[in-house]
Amino acid sequence: MDIASADQPSGQTLRFRRHFAASPERVFAAWTRPQALSLWWCPPGWDAVEFVVDLRIGGQYRLAMRRTRETQVIGVHGIFLAIEPPRRLVYTWNWEGAFPDMPPTEVRILLRPDRDGTEVQLRQSPLHLVLCVRHVTGWLHACDRLAANLAPAGAPRRRQIKPTLGVLNLGDDQHTTALHHADYRFHP
Repeated sequence: MDIASADQPSGQTLRFRRHFAASPERVFAAWTRPQALSLWWCPPGWDAVEFVVDLRIGGQYRLAMRRTRETQVIGVHGIFLAIEPPRRLVYTWNWEGAFPDMPPTEVRILLRPDRDGTEVQLRQSPLHLVLCVRHVTGWLHACDRLAANLAPAGAPRRRQIKPTLGVLNLGDDQHTTALHHADYRFHP
């Protein structure tokens, strides 16, 4: 498979689970409020440009950022398809300024109380295999930033651990990628 074919959806589904040491209400708010999103969404070296969220079914969102000292804006936008605070969020995902040939995808987020916080189950599809691997890396790092943002005041910051060998189910038995992270439980 060559990267040039990455614009064609192949039906891969990115799925992972992540535990956050915060209530479902706090995690849902951090995922849906522009001010809260701006605190964790952008990777290091990137600045928030515009974070707009019209949190209603059929409402739109736009999360735009740019590298520090650069002008090109990269973002995502979409429409909310389902909203059940603080349990469920479903929305479309369309890139701006990146992955120009990638068709829209759908993101589903389920939140449930778990141990001392919340388990988030995220699913994004359909994705071409190459783009699925690139997106999982982005989601993993974004969730690390969210976890740090949700950590109680004074809590020790956990050192980020680089991915090591494990299994990530991409929704197709023929295409499984080796990846593991200390706080993630991947589907077998």
